[in-house]
Amino acid sequence: MFVTARAPYQALTGTCIRAITGRACDRAGLSRLGAHRLRHSLATAILRAGAPLPEVGQVLRHRSQLSTAVYAKVDHAALRTLAQPWPEGGLRGFTRVPLRTPSGLACRARRV
Repeated sequence: MFVTARAPYQALTGTCIRAITGRACDRAGLSRLGAHRLRHSLATAILRAGAPLPEVGQVLRHRSQLSTAVYAKVDHAALRTLAQPWPEGGLRGFTRVPLRTPSGLACRARRV
C-alpha cells in the first residue's frame, strides 16, 4: 500500500512507516501513533461509508473476517441512535443509576 517516492520504487517497511508516523505526530504535538491505529481508522472510515465487513477485509488484505473485526470496532455513537428508551414502569422498585464506562456514560438498574 505504501511505496517509496523515488526510484527504485519499493514497498515501505513497517519500521519506515513507524518512523514517518512518529515524526508526523511529533510535528503535530500528538502522542505517537502506530500502524495499527492507521488501520483501525481506515477500517472505521470504510465501514461508516457503508461498505460491508468483507470489503474492509479485502482492503486490509485479511484472510479471515475475525482479523478484520479487530480493526473494525463497533461504532457506539451509531448504536446509540438505535437504542430504545428505558421502560419507565418496567422494573418496579428499581431506579436508574448513571455510571461511567470506558465507552461513555451508561445506566444500570439499582434496587431502591
